[in-house]
Amino acid sequence: MNPNNSNPPRLAKLLLNIILPIYVKDEICGDLEEEFHQYIKKERGNVMANRWFWNQSLTTSIRYLFTKQRLFSLLTILIALSVFTILYVAVTFLTYAGSEFFNDEFWKNGNVHLLLFESKFWNFTSNTITDNIRVSHLTDLNSGIWSGLALLFLFILNKNYQFNTKTFSILGLALMFIPYLYGFISLQTTIMDNKEIGPLIAFMWLPVMYMVLPIAYVIVTKLNTSQGNV
Repeated sequence: MNPNNSNPPRLAKLLLNIILPIYVKDEICGDLEEEFHQYIKKERGNVMANRWFWNQSLTTSIRYLFTKQRLFSLLTILIALSVFTILYVAVTFLTYAGSEFFNDEFWKNGNVHLLLFESKFWNFTSNTITDNIRVSHLTDLNSGIWSGLALLFLFILNKNYQFNTKTFSILGLALMFIPYLYGFISLQTTIMDNKEIGPLIAFMWLPVMYMVLPIAYVIVTKLNTSQGNV
């Protein structure tokens, strides 16, 4: 085998391709491969060159694995999944819990987030949540229309103006929580019966549930494809 025709270890290259951010991937991989071939020419052997390439690949991967952008990406994913899960449980609670659970004043004054601090909410077990439940309770026409239009508006603006991560995140959060703010103000200023309160609270929660994962996906993509102006 001609040593000059040898290539770097494929597994090490794959590791670099998976971990390195796009904005530095081509440059770093190109430099390492060039140095690899120079190393072979100098040492006239594959074994030491492969060891050198593995050492450089692992060192570089570890350095970029724990960057600020990576940590922000992980935090964004964890928050998005947590919000989605909590809202799934909350909407299910709103739909299937008995009437005795809805005597608290916060259901009528807009402070519905106080439900999360109630032991009865957390005692609403996973068996109860998944028993005889249909997906239909997670659908709402008004929430779907708002979420679809808001996401379309957000993605069009992002495409035209190429928002940085911070700007996109702020605008995305604002669009997610406008229905919540609308519901809070409505409950604070209007006397409603239970038949009106339930759909309004669903409209406060469901758009956040619908939008949080797509918005988080774009945020993570932005963090991983740029130096992340966060």
